[in-house]
Parts: sequence; C-alpha cells; structure tokens
Amino acid sequence: MLTLILGAESSGLQLARRLSEEGKDVALIERDHDVARVAANILDCLVVQGDGSEPSVLERAGVAKAGIFVALIGSDEVNIVTCSVVAAEYPGTRRVARVRNPYFTRLIPSQRSFMGVDRFINPDIEAARAFIDLAAQGADGGLVRFAGDDLVLRSARLSPSSPLAGRSLAESRSALKRSFLAAALEREREVEVPSGETCPLAGDLLYLLGAPKDLDGVLGQAPPPAARYRKIVIAGSGSIGRFMADGFLETAEGGELGLARVRTGLFRYAG
Repeated sequence: MLTLILGAESSGLQLARRLSEEGKDVALIERDHDVARVAANILDCLVVQGDGSEPSVLERAGVAKAGIFVALIGSDEVNIVTCSVVAAEYPGTRRVARVRNPYFTRLIPSQRSFMGVDRFINPDIEAARAFIDLAAQGADGGLVRFAGDDLVLRSARLSPSSPLAGRSLAESRSALKRSFLAAALEREREVEVPSGETCPLAGDLLYLLGAPKDLDGVLGQAPPPAARYRKIVIAGSGSIGRFMADGFLETAEGGELGLARVRTGLFRYAG
C-alpha cells in the first residue's frame, strides 16, 4: 500500500524517512524545487516536485494506488483543499490533514467527510495528549502501560541470578515459556536493538515489552503502582500548555489522575 505525503518540510520528511526505513511504499510531493531536491537526495522514495492540489501532480505521484494520503503543508487551508481534491477523484484513499486550528479536530465525522478529510491531526493537541498519558503513569519511569494495562514496557538491570543473563533471548523465551519482545539493551552506555540471538549479561539494562504476567515471570513481580501526581505545574501558556491544562482538568474531574490542583503559568526569562 502506497502512502502519499504532501509536504517535504520537517514533518513530511521524517514521516517519509520512517516509513521508508520500515520498508513501506512511500511517495512525497513538494512544491518548492530546492526542498524537493534535498528530499530526493536523502530519501529512498519517489519525490515529485509540484503543486499537490493539481490532479496531474497527484497522478505523477501515484495517488491512484495510494491507500492513504497525508497532507502536512504548513497551511490548514491548503491541506484541507488538497484532501478534498483527492476525495473527489479517489474516494477510496484515506485522507489525513494536519491542522493548527483546534476547531477542525472537534468536527463530527459527517462534517469531516463533507470537507474530504477522514482525520484531522493537530500537533499541539497530540503533544499535550502525550504529556497527559505520561503523567497518568505516575512517577515510575521504569514501567509504562499501554492498551489499558494489557501491554507494558518494563526496564530492569539484570542481576547474576536473572534467568535472562548468560543465554540468548530466543533460548530464554523457549525455556521460560514466556512471550515478550526485547525493545532495547544498554551495556556500558551503549544502546542496541537486540535480536533473538542477543545474549544479555549481568549488569545490562534491558527493556522488555509484553503482557504483565509474562514480564512478571521473566523479571519478577512488578513494583506497586507509583504514586499519582497530586499537583502539576505547567510552565508556559501557549497552545500546548492550554491543551494540557484542559486535559488534566477533565481527567481530574473524572478521578483518573487524582489531581488536587492544576496551574498554568507563563514564565518570562530575562537575559
């Protein structure tokens, strides 16, 4: 499935690079000739120079076989208009538009469909959500919960008696009859992405992803839930800070974070 990206500035470039590294089929459209040339030199994908709102440019980029179209130009209006052009000609292609105006993210599905967009993404809102999710984990940096606690990421410094020390990860999975994914291994300040043949040693810091009961069987019982934050201070009253404050207040009212107070402050630095 082809992912067609409009805009080769920072976000578009990073998205195209990540998808290409994962072996995905990617094409990029960029109006600026110099930016397109730079992108073509550093990316292993098709880069088309032209106006993405023009059907001929979309066709050269392969929109007919695209499963998803992502508009990442700096203008909300251009992203929406281009998505509507794609929707009119290729209604089977999913369309995602980056926007800065929070109004668009509050639209109901029928309103989004009318504009030719399946999903709006606001970077500031997504950043605020990420911070709120981190706060919901509590103060324990060694345990991150996903999917309603069905999946967790744990880190542990291996002791000499650890069942993982001294043999390959594949052997450990087979011997322990546990399912887990080794996300990273740190040894002497060097970090690597381990494979099944990697052999962790005592003293290594290992990051494992899996179901809680599987990781308990490998790393031992997880520590009790970390203390919830009772007070959060947000330094900065820009859009991300405001979205964070709104989100924290909503979760506090729902009892999820147990917050006693949320403050938003704007700090001015002299110098």
